[in-house]
Amino acid sequence: MFLDIVVVDFLSPDGVLTTYRVVPKQFGNVVIDRLRDVHLDRLNEADVDLGGVRLYHSTDYDIYTAASRPRTVQYDPATGRLDFQFEHLGIPVGSFKHAHGGVYNLLLAPGWRATSLYVSDPYDNSNADPRQKKQFRHGVFWDPECSTQMVEVLLQSGRGSFSLIIGGSAEPSSSTSATFVAAMEQSQSISALMGGHLALPPDAERALADDLLAKTEWLELKPNFFGIGLNLNAIVRDAVGFFRRRLRSPKQAVR
Repeated sequence: MFLDIVVVDFLSPDGVLTTYRVVPKQFGNVVIDRLRDVHLDRLNEADVDLGGVRLYHSTDYDIYTAASRPRTVQYDPATGRLDFQFEHLGIPVGSFKHAHGGVYNLLLAPGWRATSLYVSDPYDNSNADPRQKKQFRHGVFWDPECSTQMVEVLLQSGRGSFSLIIGGSAEPSSSTSATFVAAMEQSQSISALMGGHLALPPDAERALADDLLAKTEWLELKPNFFGIGLNLNAIVRDAVGFFRRRLRSPKQAVR
């Protein structure tokens, strides 16, 4: 997909909301695929997995990060329930009449699932209660491999900007008494951002992968087996790419 913006929120149980905003550095688009639509063992050096999307050519974008603690996020230790509500106003997506748009992801912390959920239009004045306002179409996904849940909203507007209120409640997925929001279950469809996966700082990850790649330069021979030439350089470079992908893979989750 060719988008104007990607916005990803990560909500932790301690009430901290971390927002990632991805926009082109200059003219152009943010080029993505949904992670659930691609094979995860193919990752180019400049590609980045963020939330439920794969960002292609990430060096062409600016990725901004902001953390806040909304007053409307409350955790009740007595019930084990997390209540949340926050809004994004005026997300610049351009007009869908000219093929513009964006995507929004909300990720709950690994091990948490929504028990109620609403994605509302803040400018609907028919009701003061956000749960009763006009609801936007959204998808809910659960990745059992990394125990992570995500809400996905396509951002399209005729006015050039998109605004939303998202809220609800969540409980640990291990709860036997909770009734969870219906979700599409699919493994390797979400890349958790923090708190649940083995991760290296970007500089350390890049240095380690580059070091491995440098060690392939001496492989100049191309052995021939049964008349088939094998390019060892290409094979090892593919392996390095796969290794870099595995550093972010849900299969490396810390349980």
